[in-house]
Amino acid sequence: MCAEARRIAALAAPTFGMQLTAVGMMSIDTVMAGHFGTSDLAAIGIGSAIYVTVLVILTGIANGITPLAARLWGSGATTELHAVLSTGMVLSIGCAMLAYPLLMMCLTMLVDTDPATMRKTQSFLGVLAIALPALLAYRLLFAMESATGRPAVLMWINVAGLVLKVPLNFILMQATSNDTGERLGVLGCAASSVIIAWASLAICCRVLLRGNVLGGIRRSGGLRVSWSALRLVLQSSVPVSAVQFVEIVSFSGMAILIARAGSNASAAHQIAANIATLLFMLPLSVGIASGVLIARSAGASALAEESVTFRAGLLMVCSLSVATTVGLLAGRNALAALFTTDVNVAALASRMLFWVAVSQIADAIQIYFCLVLRSYRIGWPAVAVAVVLRCGLGLGLGTWIAFGLDGFGAVGVWIGGFIALCAAALALGAIFHRKVASKRRLAMEVAR
Repeated sequence: MCAEARRIAALAAPTFGMQLTAVGMMSIDTVMAGHFGTSDLAAIGIGSAIYVTVLVILTGIANGITPLAARLWGSGATTELHAVLSTGMVLSIGCAMLAYPLLMMCLTMLVDTDPATMRKTQSFLGVLAIALPALLAYRLLFAMESATGRPAVLMWINVAGLVLKVPLNFILMQATSNDTGERLGVLGCAASSVIIAWASLAICCRVLLRGNVLGGIRRSGGLRVSWSALRLVLQSSVPVSAVQFVEIVSFSGMAILIARAGSNASAAHQIAANIATLLFMLPLSVGIASGVLIARSAGASALAEESVTFRAGLLMVCSLSVATTVGLLAGRNALAALFTTDVNVAALASRMLFWVAVSQIADAIQIYFCLVLRSYRIGWPAVAVAVVLRCGLGLGLGTWIAFGLDGFGAVGVWIGGFIALCAAALALGAIFHRKVASKRRLAMEVAR
């Protein structure tokens, strides 16, 4: 069990690092735009919200392919693996090319702001759209390396990009436009992201050409798309994108509901949501790593190893969530005070952080089972659970507690989310037991 936990940790660490660097990139843009000007900060806030939503949905392609590729790698089906990567790459780049009109449509539908901010947001999104093909291709290559090899090198490329982000932002934000003589500002942030994205992809391809996947494709004559591979990719990735979209809707719905309670409530929610997002990365990374190793074992028909990996991963996410629960309960007041000097906002944020803390175990278990189910190519039940419980039950119950019962206020929305997470963990655990665990036990008995 300890040896398996070390294998999971070795694969989870690069995934966690990739997530942190992505958050760091956005945080650098926000901080530097805030010092540049109010309209630039507003444009970053609006543009990033729209861009990240589209990006998260499209990364469902890479996230869905990861367990599929791991299963093919475990079974030794390298020809099919190369076809899946080729198809996934073409699909990712094709979706990225179509993303610009989607970004503009979201901007016009969701935003009603002053013309200067709208113009800057539109320019910001227009330049960032150039980075989308590189970002999606990079995510797909990281997914393939996670499934077949050691993805740590790709994480270090991202870390290097994060280090370069600050000086590159500074240079490009201060640069002036030839037409108006106005400094680029927020447009410089987008331009630096484009440069880093394409440079990272070029370095990544250079490094991986001798590896398992890209090297195999080069030796076989290049990218080859097949209808059977496309069907496999769509079957794996569409449910993942659907779940990620529902989660975005759920989180955005919480923010919209809490905004009804006033600016203090929105500020407190922002603090709680930022901390919850960072903490969520830990079980998410362990779940992704466990799912990859389980899929490899399933592909190789190694039932005993598959079972050990499942138990080790579940023990790790539960242990991590207990530790974060205890730490957050003990330090929630101090954490809230770090984010704001407003006593009322800090007090409200501390109350919300209590529910973030007690939600950790349920949140870790539900995401773990969701990711493990993907390893067995079971995706749509997780979509149903997300729609019915995370959105329906969570937002509906949260609204009733917050605005229908006295004494709860905006905190009631977080209470509704906690109840929904508990229900989702139970539902996904039951689905796993019925669709996977019982059949696996039967197969192991037959094998004996």
